[in-house]
Amino acid sequence: MRTNRRIASVHTLCLVPLMLAACVVPLAAQSSGGSTYSIFNIGDLQMGTTASAAGRAGVETAVPSNTIINSLNPAGWQDLHVVTLQAGMNFEQYRVSDGNTSIYQNNSKLQNFAACFPWSEALGGTVAFSVHPYSTVTYRTLVQTPVNTGDSNTTMQSTYGGHGGISEALVGSSIRPFPWLALGATADLYFGSITSTTNVSFSDPNLNTANYQTTQRYVGFGGRFGVQAKPFEELRLGAVYETGGRLNRQSVVSTTVQDNGNQFYDTLANSEQDVNLPARITFGAAVITGRFLLSSDVSMQSWSRTEFPNARNAARYAVGVDRLASTSLNASGLDRWAFRMGAYYDQTYYQPGTADGIDQMGVTLGLRCPLSTMSATNNSNTAIDVALEFGQRGKTVGGLTKETFGKLSLQLSVSELWFVRSRR
Repeated sequence: MRTNRRIASVHTLCLVPLMLAACVVPLAAQSSGGSTYSIFNIGDLQMGTTASAAGRAGVETAVPSNTIINSLNPAGWQDLHVVTLQAGMNFEQYRVSDGNTSIYQNNSKLQNFAACFPWSEALGGTVAFSVHPYSTVTYRTLVQTPVNTGDSNTTMQSTYGGHGGISEALVGSSIRPFPWLALGATADLYFGSITSTTNVSFSDPNLNTANYQTTQRYVGFGGRFGVQAKPFEELRLGAVYETGGRLNRQSVVSTTVQDNGNQFYDTLANSEQDVNLPARITFGAAVITGRFLLSSDVSMQSWSRTEFPNARNAARYAVGVDRLASTSLNASGLDRWAFRMGAYYDQTYYQPGTADGIDQMGVTLGLRCPLSTMSATNNSNTAIDVALEFGQRGKTVGGLTKETFGKLSLQLSVSELWFVRSRR
């Protein structure tokens, strides 16, 4: 006779408050500022959202892992043999320059919440849930303009700010019908809001100040399909097709005016329309040679300039290298750690007006530090992943800005044996 016995640990309880927060706290940052280019379209697009992927320049499509829930390719869940939970956050620092002056802006945000439950080790069968950002908007910029009022000259100060983004919640499964082939699919829910504000004030105290605000709320459905193939033991190939979706967008435009100490609020317009989130396809490969994992990803997405006037077709190319942790039971110290590095070139989907498109490039470093390892007396494997990214994009010509940035990603993951089969 077989029975199931549920086993819990303190590591799982540490993740529970974070998982609950994912359901009630928007994933987009509420901050002092970030990338100026996120004012366009739906903001900065997010690819892989795990700190482990960030350490190798975002590469995930074909990367095998029995401790990390792949945030890009559901077919990659085939390697998970025990219940796995993970949660992460991200901190960003930007230096934005227009060629004459520079400002520093930063923001932080919750980045990834995921849980995976294996149901068949032989078939690579899993069920997983994840919530992560699809796009983020975090900008703040100040423009000062001389104004002639007829009687005197004054300066108008316009402060533009935005926050929010679109989040993606998905639920899906993986299966391995053949030893060399794994498939995965998810159903996705897109949701979120983007708020843009313009505050106008004058150096002349006799002139009224005003605040204009536009809030856009998005909701829609989509999905993704993933595949991983292993033609040789050391080689894995992968591909992911994200269907995109048709999102309903509700917009509210309002204004607030200060006049003689009184505040007047008015809703200027309400509108509703559907916008198409385009499909995205990603190909990847990973090779294991000794203690090293070499991997690469190529991603492409075609954007419509009719619905997004400041968009162009996007492409991303990334390569990564992992020094894998030792699997020896006698390993100790740094030999139990994994180290990563990577580089990428990103043809972003930003093309402001008639200006040239915005390209981005960067390098990354990462590591995985184990906090515990499964053993006869411990049924939990807990680790922290850390990633650093340094890069730049844009240029200071044609009224554009150049951004130099650094990003820090942190992630706590727990792989735990919840159910044990026993014989009587």
